[in-house]
Amino acid sequence: MRVFGKLGLPAWTSAFALCLGCQAGPTQISIPTVNPGTAAAGAIELADKDGDEAISKEEAVATPSLLAVFEKYDANTDGRIDAAEIEGQIASWYAKAPMVFPVRCLVKMDGRPLMGAKVVFEPEPFLGVDLGEGVSDVGAAGDCGPSLLPERLGKIPYGMFCGLYRAKITHPSRQIPAKYNEHTELGFEVSPSLNPNDPPVLSLSSK
Repeated sequence: MRVFGKLGLPAWTSAFALCLGCQAGPTQISIPTVNPGTAAAGAIELADKDGDEAISKEEAVATPSLLAVFEKYDANTDGRIDAAEIEGQIASWYAKAPMVFPVRCLVKMDGRPLMGAKVVFEPEPFLGVDLGEGVSDVGAAGDCGPSLLPERLGKIPYGMFCGLYRAKITHPSRQIPAKYNEHTELGFEVSPSLNPNDPPVLSLSSK
């Protein structure tokens, strides 16, 4: 399993170049896409508990990835995310190539790097089954880079497809609360706006 080290801008752009080149020739890979309208309707069906055809911040706990990007998706700042807002954000993933991105995040528990933890990015159920999971171990500085299995990526060394993911974290020797794995509250968006030189932090508490 890959342990993600520090990814500088040259490595990041190289991965993009490989992605751009993966669309032709014998190494062509299949990049799945999500139907924005169908996914948006599925998200509302999953999380909208009061029947107002929108997702409040309280309701977004049912979809951890939407909770993580709530302010970004709430385009009109009315405190709710509706289907049109979700559809618009998902459609933006495919506005231009590439659609495979290197992912970098930091994992800390009680403010300290959670070295040796395993991180799994699991697609939200309303996105369908084609995106696949990303997996990574956490390094000494807390760095990790969940990635698809090599057979999904061809010559691209690592990366994930655009999507909304639930982050599940376990550790071989430390007790991790269920709210970070089995009943995770952690979410992550893989999109063109990712900047691996300014990685998000997945912050855990042992309490």
